[in-house]
Amino acid sequence: MTGATDRPVPELIAEMVEALRRSHCLRSPNVADAFGAVPRHLFVPGRPLREVYSAETVVPTHFDAHGCSVSSSSAPNIMAIMLEQLRVRPGMRVLEIGAGTGYNAGLLSHLVGAHGQVVTVDLDEQITTEARQHLHAANIDDVRVVHGDGWLGSGTVETFDRMILTVGAWEVSPHWFEQLDVGGVLVMPLWVRPGLQVSVAFVREERCLRSESLTLCGFMRLRGPNAGPDSQVAVAGWADRVDDVAAERHWIAAIEHATPFRVTQLRSLINGTVETRPAPRPAPGWITRLALEEPDIIVLSGRDTAGHVAAGLFAPDRHSLALFDAGKIVSFGNPTCAERLGRRLDELAPLRLNDVEIRAVTHPARAEPGAWILERPSFDLVVRVS
Repeated sequence: MTGATDRPVPELIAEMVEALRRSHCLRSPNVADAFGAVPRHLFVPGRPLREVYSAETVVPTHFDAHGCSVSSSSAPNIMAIMLEQLRVRPGMRVLEIGAGTGYNAGLLSHLVGAHGQVVTVDLDEQITTEARQHLHAANIDDVRVVHGDGWLGSGTVETFDRMILTVGAWEVSPHWFEQLDVGGVLVMPLWVRPGLQVSVAFVREERCLRSESLTLCGFMRLRGPNAGPDSQVAVAGWADRVDDVAAERHWIAAIEHATPFRVTQLRSLINGTVETRPAPRPAPGWITRLALEEPDIIVLSGRDTAGHVAAGLFAPDRHSLALFDAGKIVSFGNPTCAERLGRRLDELAPLRLNDVEIRAVTHPARAEPGAWILERPSFDLVVRVS
């Protein structure tokens, strides 16, 4: 198969692997070998090969009633980063939550080798059926694909050396904790707060999980009863009312406590009168700092413009919204949030993600000087900056 590019697949795979190396997403030979050995196009059949073998391209595969993607094949660059974080060795037992297309499970199968074990779980029966078909097409028949709620782990009493989520989660499931051996590694896209979703590599200790590496990421959220109260919702933009362009931008807004009232208020504000004023560029890491320090954080990501992010404050009880976007503060409704955001942008100190440590501690966590405690039903998140 060569597809519209008229170039052989091995050549495209080699180029993708080299691109992953150049961007420092690949560091270890075994992960590079896995990407070289498992053909991605078999897991997203019918898609153009140039798209499939782009190191930075997400391939959406399933959509909800509003046209938002609910399942995809993640971009190879973030997959490589997470597999490096996972530190898989031959012979290990690995549990994956979120089967998706089956491609990541195929990579894991290559990494654990003939004497290892890979189990992948997904809530959607259609997705698990397709994952089995794709794995079979790639001659990978040693992955156990399970239809079930990944929040519950593998659904058995077995334990694992490694565990990886390919969906964003709001908290650590107690079932994952129990099924991960002490000293084992859990890699997960953790929704800390809006604007702060990180791929975190946790190492399991006797009573808690402690992060050993963090990298920013963006994943679709876990579905089901344990998805958490926060959400991502589609909202209209405001470009046509600000920049004299013909079409609005469209956004995915990340908000906490996404009740019908709050979502309705947000959409009403964004569709109302808008005011702007110039503002200086904030310090590096300002969104992370704002997410940790402000109770009213909101972050919008461009739905059709990758990498375009606007962040700020949302206070529905005051009918107020303000965002920093492309060198200006964009405000809607009551000016309270715009005034607060202007002050906060001047005050925020730089923050490097490498200086952030997260521990997942059984709820309720004790207060610690200099740490933020983010409460969750099972495992609170204790966040500290060094």
